[in-house]
Amino acid sequence: MRLHKWHMIIWGSLFLLTVGFVLHVYELFYMAAAWGLIVPLGYLLTRINVGNLQVARSLRSPVAVGDSTDVTLTVYNRGRWRRFLFTVEDLLPAGLATDGQPGQLVTDLAPEAACQLNYQLIPERRGVYQLSDIQLSAPDLLGMYELSRRLQQPQELIVYPKPISLPPVWTATATGGAGRTTMRRKSHQGTDLYGVREYVPGDDLRHIHWKVSAHANQLVITEHEEHRRLAATVILDLSRSVHAGEGNQSTLEYGVTLAVSLLVQALAQHAPAQLIAESKQDFTVPFAGASAAKHDFLEALARAQADNTLDLLDVAQRHQLQLTDAGSVAVITPQIGQEMLKLAAALRSWSNAVSWFALAAPTFDAAADPHKSVQSYDNFVQALRRGGCQAYLIRGDVELAASFRRWQRAAV
Repeated sequence: MRLHKWHMIIWGSLFLLTVGFVLHVYELFYMAAAWGLIVPLGYLLTRINVGNLQVARSLRSPVAVGDSTDVTLTVYNRGRWRRFLFTVEDLLPAGLATDGQPGQLVTDLAPEAACQLNYQLIPERRGVYQLSDIQLSAPDLLGMYELSRRLQQPQELIVYPKPISLPPVWTATATGGAGRTTMRRKSHQGTDLYGVREYVPGDDLRHIHWKVSAHANQLVITEHEEHRRLAATVILDLSRSVHAGEGNQSTLEYGVTLAVSLLVQALAQHAPAQLIAESKQDFTVPFAGASAAKHDFLEALARAQADNTLDLLDVAQRHQLQLTDAGSVAVITPQIGQEMLKLAAALRSWSNAVSWFALAAPTFDAAADPHKSVQSYDNFVQALRRGGCQAYLIRGDVELAASFRRWQRAAV
């Protein structure tokens, strides 16, 4: 049997008491009583040591995944006695890590005084975290046990997903009325005159510039500028039943990272962008100015959870007004099959250029739907490409940016 210090104290007290009773030595009774009082006296002093202490936490929120942020714990001694040798520890939820030891020792704190303890917090996964308890711990003088006390300090920490660098995805379209206007030289369409050139057989005779042709002694045709607009829409699937994997190695986290990266890329091109992401809470962010939109996108994607019971096709139909003539649309989902092919066809029929990012669930979780193999995902991507979409297969066993570049090179 493993003996602790308090075992020795209890047995030592009983031994002194027994010997004093047998030998009628009253001094041994006093020694046994004093020896036995060490345990409750140590407990009382330790309880006093962690009593009348208050702790306040301050930190910066929001913060991006992987970016460390400084946290300050200010400890106040509201009692009349000094406090010695106690530990302060911020009890963090899963997904948050610290740089160094989680608990910090305070050796001495005078009455009505305060001290500051600093540590670095490193978010490992995006989300909204509820920070709560701060634990105060102190051992007794003989180190027999440790007494802890928890203080409630509720505080919210928002961790934004961090965008990664991706090759260009978005393309300007002749539709998409919300987008930034660019110009492309076009002979027979457009509203603004671009210039003139020599007539070639097949040109529309209605575009011949007769006055210039008379001076040049040859037929000359006018060219116009076609207004092309860049507008970006990301559709993120938040259906509960389709996602696979856990933590950062999940289709949901890959999808969120991909969504924020595509949206930030569009904003960097000075194009308006919108997010359609619906679960129990609608995280949809409509077209807005670049300065306001980035914050709204990050906030929505930090909070997004896969708890929707609707199918992605149903979600798209609910948002059809936002998706009609929207410009360039990117769909991010682990779903494949005929329903998704119908969705791609519908988006194209609503005058959109479509990019599709298929998250291969079997590469995130081997226990995913056995009817969906990696080969079935590859076949689905090929079918999308034949239907006029840009399509990419995203694997969980390949780093996201590398997977993206690989399938971009293979895209038809």
